[in-house]
Amino acid sequence: MMLTRFIILSFLFSGVLEAKEIIVDIGGIVKLLNKGTSCERSLWGNSDENACRCCITKHHEQNPTKPQDSFAYCESKTYCDDAAVKNIAVKLEIASSPVDPETFVKAVSDSANVIRTVALNENELKQPDTPAGELSAKTAIYFLQVAAQKEIIKGDYAYALKKGTECLTVKKRNGGAQTLQLFSITLKSECTMNQGDKTIYILKEMKKPVEEVINLAKIKNSDLKRYLPKNNPKGIVIALAQQNLEYSFQGRSHFMSLLPTAAGKSMNDYLENYLEAKKQKAENLDKMKNDLKKASCGAGKEIAVFHEENMEPKKAIFGLTRVHGDLHLDNFFVDLQADGKIIVTLIDDETMEASINSRQSIGQDLIRVVAHATSRFLGKSALYESFQPVEYDEIFLKPLLECYAKAYPSEKLTQVKRELKKILTAPGTFNLLISQKVLYNPFAWSSIQSDVNAIIDAIQ
Repeated sequence: MMLTRFIILSFLFSGVLEAKEIIVDIGGIVKLLNKGTSCERSLWGNSDENACRCCITKHHEQNPTKPQDSFAYCESKTYCDDAAVKNIAVKLEIASSPVDPETFVKAVSDSANVIRTVALNENELKQPDTPAGELSAKTAIYFLQVAAQKEIIKGDYAYALKKGTECLTVKKRNGGAQTLQLFSITLKSECTMNQGDKTIYILKEMKKPVEEVINLAKIKNSDLKRYLPKNNPKGIVIALAQQNLEYSFQGRSHFMSLLPTAAGKSMNDYLENYLEAKKQKAENLDKMKNDLKKASCGAGKEIAVFHEENMEPKKAIFGLTRVHGDLHLDNFFVDLQADGKIIVTLIDDETMEASINSRQSIGQDLIRVVAHATSRFLGKSALYESFQPVEYDEIFLKPLLECYAKAYPSEKLTQVKRELKKILTAPGTFNLLISQKVLYNPFAWSSIQSDVNAIIDAIQ
């Protein structure tokens, strides 16, 4: 049971909350909660506990310095009867006989707020060559250290976060369209029992925190929860934030999401690292090439399995299905495990919410993967040193498409190939990619379409 708290500026247009307004996720019911919201049991899944949590949270947000008053009010209005209070106290692992009102209200509030405020010394945030209010690598460590020391961040690595620079290094990274700041958090070897440096978290600032948190809450409460790491240790995994945090600088709030690092490497890193190794004539180049092909194939297969598992109608070749919605190369990680298993982890998953109630075409995912890779790594306009088309096809495009197609039942392969060609090489695809700003190297895409046809034709 989670409640998400924000300070809002303009909900409809900027995705940030109004003061005294909170986003709540109570028993799987996600909505905005403000002074005028009713906590009637019938509006909260006919659950006495949900109605009690709603009342306590709503009243405490309006009167944060008087927790006893919040408890007394909700008790007098019969939202919180003895049974509901006792059940909630047991779940929150606080004394239930008798319940201390102040402890109860604080525990409900603390457990409910997914976005927790981290109070910082603003002078510590002022760094040369860093825009006002933004974090540098140094101040990102300070931010995490304070959050851990105040026990806002808990878990396996809290001890390391508390030690700050003694255990952590931080690297500022380039974010996507919905990310304002992005950092990777690495644990130093001396804090991993000398087992080498280990990247443990991604810290990002959300551009539209309200929209993102609501969408992720809906995903967590939908049937897609079967793909969360604890429920699905194989195949496709959907990674959600461990903790959402907020800090302020000169009156402006910054909403941060702390995500555990996905196992393996992003598909982009596989390609980029291979190109760099090739440039350096690395001794392990053959192994890296083989791993890249395995990763491309594994990604294709697991994405196909995910699409097929969620497809409707079930007997359709390519019916409508659940999709990621922004499946570019940085948004999925591939882990090649020692026993041969392959885990594909999807990140930045808020875009999946759109297909929960209204399934979509597999093209939403496949077109983005292929177009994004083509734009980044092929042709004169590539962001990175480009591949030769023959090698690009061999180590990425062919294994990706071949393993995607062959993940479907063999008796459907002919039809699958026909539908794939239709999706990836249709005349309207090019215009769609340009309009969605997915494709920023149209010349490379034009040249790759004939390769796509040839690769699909050769699949057996």
